[in-house]
Amino acid sequence: QLRPLDIQKAINKVEDEVSAFTARKTHRTLKAALSMAVQWELISVNPAQKISAPTKPEVEQSVLSSEGTAYFLAEADELSAPYPTLFLMALHTGMRSGEIAGLRWKDVDLKASKISVVQALQKAGTKPEFKSVKSKKAKRIIPITDRLKSSLLVWRTEQKKQRLQAGELWTDYGLVFTVWNGNPLDMTNVYYRQLKKLVKAAREAFEKRYNSDADEHIPADLRFHDLRHTFA
Repeated sequence: QLRPLDIQKAINKVEDEVSAFTARKTHRTLKAALSMAVQWELISVNPAQKISAPTKPEVEQSVLSSEGTAYFLAEADELSAPYPTLFLMALHTGMRSGEIAGLRWKDVDLKASKISVVQALQKAGTKPEFKSVKSKKAKRIIPITDRLKSSLLVWRTEQKKQRLQAGELWTDYGLVFTVWNGNPLDMTNVYYRQLKKLVKAAREAFEKRYNSDADEHIPADLRFHDLRHTFA
């Protein structure tokens, strides 16, 4: 007979050896399965209902300070296109990485200085997949700052040159941010190949200027999503 204590020990072991996230998921799955067993009258009570699932740990958010942001963007300007514009957009709009990767030019109104968030990239690669932004909270209008507008105009000109060079190899998804052949950026690659190097360069520049540790201004473990927190 399966006892609550048996389940608790198993969940604790998963948490210790794997992660709290996996332990919570395991608990939910087991609880649902045993509830079905109760409905089928295979067991009389659900022992999983009597145990406590691991609590979700609070994740401390990493954000750039105002001084750190200045150094971050200064170093971003040294990157090849479209990365200076990409990181500027993240910090000036608070858009999610998938929303930025899935942004189309037709959703950017430079004359009215606004962006309409209507879709997000779900899967990158040669056959990318996009999903519509459906919730009212996610589907929104975001103002474009003057600095971001100028950067977008510069990048749009450069993108047109890339399209001419690619010729028939260009796949037109109408995206703002693209690789050489028109396909969307892989934001995982952006993190590992661009953001991590950018954070390192910005930290070194900051520490050289102030002769002090940069942790409170440019966290070493900064993620792309943290740029959204910095905006907020």
